[in-house]
Order: sequence, then structure tokens, then C-alpha cells
Amino acid sequence: VLLGRLGLSDVYIGTAVVGPTVYGAPEKQGPRPNNAQLFSAPGFGVFRARVGSLLEDKKTKCPVPATIASVGFKNDFTITRWGDKTTVDEPDGCTPTWSRSASQGQNDNSPVAYIKETLPRIFGMVAINPSMPDTVTVSLRLLWNGQIAAFKRGLPITGGSAETRDIDFLTPLAHDVEETNPTFQWEMSYDERNWWPVGASGPHKVYWTQTAPMLPAFPVDPSAVLYDASLEWVCTSRARFPDAGTLPLALSQFIRASVRYSDAAGNTLHPLDAPGIPDGIQCIDHAVLMTGLLRSVGIEAWIEYLVNGADGKAYRYRKGTNEHICFQARAAVEDFVEQNPHFTFHALVRVPSANDLFDPVYGRKGRPTFMEAVVPVDPPRLTTSEEFPILSAAGFFSVEQNVYTQLVCPH
Repeated sequence: VLLGRLGLSDVYIGTAVVGPTVYGAPEKQGPRPNNAQLFSAPGFGVFRARVGSLLEDKKTKCPVPATIASVGFKNDFTITRWGDKTTVDEPDGCTPTWSRSASQGQNDNSPVAYIKETLPRIFGMVAINPSMPDTVTVSLRLLWNGQIAAFKRGLPITGGSAETRDIDFLTPLAHDVEETNPTFQWEMSYDERNWWPVGASGPHKVYWTQTAPMLPAFPVDPSAVLYDASLEWVCTSRARFPDAGTLPLALSQFIRASVRYSDAAGNTLHPLDAPGIPDGIQCIDHAVLMTGLLRSVGIEAWIEYLVNGADGKAYRYRKGTNEHICFQARAAVEDFVEQNPHFTFHALVRVPSANDLFDPVYGRKGRPTFMEAVVPVDPPRLTTSEEFPILSAAGFFSVEQNVYTQLVCPH
């Protein structure tokens, strides 16, 4: 390139050989200086450029005026928004979940979900401004935390936009059941040696499950849909309650903090409506909620009804007019329920993978500590010992499985 100054201005005029390294038609692909005229044919051409423009372009600017405009995910689980029951990206891979023109709140309203350690597949739209009359072929790569996370070559760029599909990640983005919000740096190259930034996308809201969701998740909801609210409950539990250690315990503490407890009022709404019920709900409703949430992320769980008894029968005694009392538990006051309450039963959640029971009413692991119950002997008698036979079953006890004694609670 031969440059000559144009008068006393900061504009130079020069000649350059137009070959395969100069921006233009397909046979003339290469870097284009800022403010330079395009060449229309091979050979020699004349161009105008301001001082410093070539150096600036080489260091900081992409030779193609490109910016990542939108991004979507493929092969993820179909998510239904709990608020308005609309579906995110249906059918799969057609609608972006992140757009530069949208607000962060709007982008967060289109989350995606994968099994943990899955390598996602994404697609994107690159905006070209000003538009390009010719076609060039480039490679794209994504950087995440400074490392190359995904790569795609052979993308044709022309006109005002270009779509790239089926970009596969090279590294997992999560190893646990959690919510992540990654931001990706996008870069473009002609030769895969020199890379230019074309903008960032994100944060992208991504939920990561243990295995495929077990749908229908809630026993009271026959619809086989995966709600974003369920994913948010479970995938943010450990971040909200880091001292819990395990996911089931963290989730039980999250439910305790969010849902009020009453031994009188039941939930007639969907389990996900539980936080908005001011009068509280019973232990069985807490257990239904926790079970459905865990199943939404592919963790098997079921409800166990805890009673005092033996040989498959629940032994009961009387407190006031209630003849169905099964035991008294040692517990602090919880919302609308008194200290050391008497139970006809107590619903817990069995999580086989954790090999334990969890109590979403009190936010703890294991069964309650007992203070009083009937000793199932002949004749039955009351005991205040904390050690006596306890039954738990995945089904509620029928009338035939109850033994009603004449014993009366002493307090």
C-alpha cells in the first residue's frame, strides 16, 4: 500500500493491490480499513483513509460491522411460564431466549433448562450494520470466563444479518442442580488466527436438573408440564440456604421460609400457589409441594405419613374432642401451630437418593422428636419416652388400620 497525504488534511490517498486479502467480493476477502472505498475488481485500486484508521481496525474493530443480536438454545427441556402459562421457545430452537433489544427482565422471563453437565447447543443472529453487498465466510467462537466454550466455522456473512445454527458447546456450564447466568463474549475471524469481538450476550438464565424431569411432577396436577417457578425453587435453594449442605435440606428450609403452616387449613389451589396463602397450609400440602419440586428436576421423592403404631396399625388417643391423636412432637411454635403440637399424622418427604426423610414444615432432616404417644401393647398405655414404635407409609392410613384407644392426653 502506497499512501500520499491529501493536502493539509488528515486524509491520505493511496493505491493497493486488490487480491485475496482485501475486503470486498468473495474472491477479495480480507480486512477492510475504516472509511475506505470498496474495490470492485482485482488489480490495483485507489482508496481514501483517515490517519490511524488502519491501525485502529487491526487492533480493536471487527472488519465486518457485526454485532451479536440474539441467542437461543436447542435440545433443552420445554418450560412453561407459571405466571401466564405460555411456553418458552416452542417449538424448540425457533425463538431466541436472549435479545439485545430486550430488557434484562424480558430475557430472564425466557429461561432454559438442561440436565447438569449437558453440553448445550445454541443458535444466534448476527446484525450487520451497515449491510454488506458481498458475501464473506467467517468463523465464530464464544468465550466464557476467558476460555473458549463454543466454536463454529463456515458462517456466510452478507446483507444486514446472518444466522448461525447448531453451535455446540465444548465444555459443561454446570455440574450441580443450580441456576447459572452466564455471559458469553462472541468473536469473529477470517483465518482463525486473528479474532475480533462482535459483542456479548447474556446474562442467560439457565436451570440445571439432576436428570430428566419426572412429569407430571405434582400428584394433584395431571398436566405434564415443567414450570419455571418449580425450577427456580429448586435450583436456587442451595444458593439461598448454603449452610444446609444438601439440596433436599436446603429446599425444605426454603419452603419453610416461604410457606406458612397451619394444622387446620388445607390448600385447595395448586401447590405452587402455596406461598400466597395467608392462612397457611397443612403439613401434607408442604410435602406435596416439596415432592413436586424435586420431581421437576428429576429427583425421585414421595410422601410418607408418620404415625405411632405397630403391625401396620396406627394407635390413637384422645385430646379434647379429637380422638385421632397419634403422638405429640417436640417442636417450636411454627406460624399458626403451637409449641409441641399433637399430630394425627405428620407428612414427611422421602428422598431415596439422600437416604433420609425431610420435613418442609420445620425445615429439617429426619423425623420429629416425640414427647408422647401410645405404646402399642395390650392393654395400650401412654408413654412420654422419645423411643417408641413409629410407622411411616407412602399411603394414608385407612380406618381399618387405626386402633382407637380410650386413653386421654394428660395435658
